[in-house]
Amino acid sequence: MPVPVTMELEWRGKRYRDVSRGLKAVADDTEQAFQDNFKPIARKVLRDYMSGVVGSVRARVSTPYPDGTSARGQFPGTLSKRSGKLASQFTDENIMVSDAGEPSVSFTLSGIAAVHERGATIRAKNAQYLTIPLPAALNSNGTPKRPTAKSWSNTFVQRSKKGNLLIFQKQAGGGIIPLYVLKKSVVIPKRLAFEEAFEAGLDLVADKLAEELIREFNNAG
Repeated sequence: MPVPVTMELEWRGKRYRDVSRGLKAVADDTEQAFQDNFKPIARKVLRDYMSGVVGSVRARVSTPYPDGTSARGQFPGTLSKRSGKLASQFTDENIMVSDAGEPSVSFTLSGIAAVHERGATIRAKNAQYLTIPLPAALNSNGTPKRPTAKSWSNTFVQRSKKGNLLIFQKQAGGGIIPLYVLKKSVVIPKRLAFEEAFEAGLDLVADKLAEELIREFNNAG
């Protein structure tokens, strides 16, 4: 003879004899849990990811001068730590995560960081030439020994055998040393690759977000 089977559903401590009502309760609670938890979880995942990117770029520009820090074949050019101003921009305090609307994260590059990220042509302003310091005008850490070329005494300008205009300094013993090369402009190549570093792991962000949402849902259930 047929055996009657009664289907019931229990959800969050409540038993539903009408399974369709129970499933609706599950769906409603799940949707609400998603709405309540998605944005804060997404913001945390985005912040953590951006923090990792920022830290990796900071490490890549923190090798002391004169050693370059950009990996050949992946990031064009090389970067070394001199004054530390570039590396000091890459801190978690500069990460901005939206508090309203859809979750988003941003990191603004300014000054020299923006120049190295996008590349730029630097031209002389209020002067005929840029003065580019040569090794004799630099400290061991790569920073200039003097604030400007005019800060040096006993200097003169002369064209080198290669046709470059140089600022030389006369030495007490009669010799001369080159201090600066004079240029109308200097091209700074794109070589920071912050945007590339950020975009490289976006698939991992999606996976991490899904993982965190599933964990939160399981804990809530």
